[in-house]
Amino acid sequence: MKGPYDDAHERRAAVYDNKGNGLVFSSPLGR
Repeated sequence: MKGPYDDAHERRAAVYDNKGNGLVFSSPLGR
C-alpha cells in the first residue's frame, strides 16, 4: 500500500518544488 502512495506523493512533490513547498514535503517523505 506504500508503493502506489509513494509514487503519487513523489510526483506531487516535483510540481510543488517549483513553489518551494515540495522541498519541505520531500524531506520527510524522502526520509
